Amino acid sequence: MPSGAFSRASIYWCACCLGSVKLSGVAEPMAGVTFLSLRSVGGDFTVENCNGDFWNFYVMPLETVGGSLTIRGNAKLNGLGGFAGLRSVGGNVTVTGNGAESGGIPVESGSGQVGLDLLGELYRAGVFSSGAEFAIESNGTNYRIDEL
Repeated sequence: MPSGAFSRASIYWCACCLGSVKLSGVAEPMAGVTFLSLRSVGGDFTVENCNGDFWNFYVMPLETVGGSLTIRGNAKLNGLGGFAGLRSVGGNVTVTGNGAESGGIPVESGSGQVGLDLLGELYRAGVFSSGAEFAIESNGTNYRIDEL
């Protein structure tokens, strides 16, 4: 295994990462690798261009991201399940280019999908740092954080 790489088992049981977590270009099915225990990331949390059978984080209990939260370019990611428990994000927030195979992440939550409106709720609850910049898009439409 390359230096810094995780096995499926270590990702599954990891509760705290002092550095950053980045999944990029994952093309294989992610069954069983759902961050079942991940509560805290000290740096950035990034999931980008993961275009295999990779569609949600529903069981992830993530509460804290010390850096930026970036979820972009994931063709099958169809909702923001797993992010509702966030209490603190220290950097910028980017949610763009996801769900291309399903028409994007819905703006409003419903029918078992957590939509972009979750980001608005977290914003109003003070979860994001005061200087955070936001890039939010779904199905070709850009949204301001204060309109979600």
